[in-house]
Amino acid sequence: MDSTTRLHQDDSPPLSDPFIYRHLVGRLIYLTTTRPDITYVTQQLSQFMATPTQVHYAAALRVLRYLKNNPGRGLFFPRSSSLQIYGFSDSDWAGCPDTRHSLTGYRFFLGDSLISWRTKKQTTVARSSTEAEY
Repeated sequence: MDSTTRLHQDDSPPLSDPFIYRHLVGRLIYLTTTRPDITYVTQQLSQFMATPTQVHYAAALRVLRYLKNNPGRGLFFPRSSSLQIYGFSDSDWAGCPDTRHSLTGYRFFLGDSLISWRTKKQTTVARSSTEAEY
């Protein structure tokens, strides 16, 4: 997904058959177990399962195009990797345009292999970027 695109509930025309969108996003959710690179966008798309619009469906189709053009990206565990654990975390301030909640994420590597990751919407609204990071 384009990093400047923020999906939100808007006045764009709703899909005539929301089952198609739900079915597609459900398959993307299943695929995130081996493709952590689409986890964030799938989480964003799954927020609109109740009332998907044309904009949301277009974003889901863009994810499918990405998957088609990058078939080799996925979890890879090389044999020659070191046994050091690395962790990274980050959050944004008021990243969700609908609720103004911040998003927090982390990922852990064992050598060069990704072993754990998560993105979560914070439960409270942060009043500053420092509070969002805390």
